[in-house]
Amino acid sequence: MSAPHPMAYDFFYKNALEYYVNGRASAFCGCLFTTGNLLHHAVEMMLKGELSRTVSLEDLKDNKKVPPLAAELLDGLQEPLSSRGSERVRRDDPGTR
Repeated sequence: MSAPHPMAYDFFYKNALEYYVNGRASAFCGCLFTTGNLLHHAVEMMLKGELSRTVSLEDLKDNKKVPPLAAELLDGLQEPLSSRGSERVRRDDPGTR
C-alpha cells in the first residue's frame, strides 16, 4: 500500500467546492436532476478529501473500499456530526437563555 498523496486533500476539496457552487447555481436555475447529481458529487469529493489524509489514492479509486473507510472515519469522530455547531448556536443565541 502506498502513502497518501500530499496534494490530494487540496485537489478533492477544490473540486468539492466547485461541485457545490455549481449545484447551488443549478438549483437556482431550477434544474433539479442536475442539482442532485452535482451536490452528490460535492459530498463525495469532501469525503474523499478527508479520507485522502490517511488513505492512498489507489484505495480511493476502488469504490468498493470507500464505504468501509468512510464508516471508519465516522466512527473516529469524537462527537456526532448532527450535534456539531448546535451547542454554539444555543450558547450564542440570547433568545435561548
